[in-house]
Amino acid sequence: MTWIFSHWRFVGVVALSGLVLALAFNSYRLSNQVEKQEVTLKAELATNTALGNIIDGYSANDAANRAATARQLDNERKLRNESDARLKRFQAAAAGDLCADSQLPDDVVSLLRE
Repeated sequence: MTWIFSHWRFVGVVALSGLVLALAFNSYRLSNQVEKQEVTLKAELATNTALGNIIDGYSANDAANRAATARQLDNERKLRNESDARLKRFQAAAAGDLCADSQLPDDVVSLLRE
């Protein structure tokens, strides 16, 4: 024990050297972790960018599909209204006509369906 007190400078230098080595090792370890995290984050950024582009494409496609669906529904509504109007005109013109009330022969119906 007296040796430690008599050589306190030497013991201090050894302890300080050990502390410096521990700090240097920890710094090296942390820098490796930072480099690995940077590589991981770059890969995730590339993935997120690609997924963002895909989502943007899907959004544009979805908007185009919605517009096309709206046009198709509008056209179908117009056709249905025209058909209903023609049917009402036919029913008004054929009201009270016995020939219009009778059923067509099956051969005539099949010809009309062609």
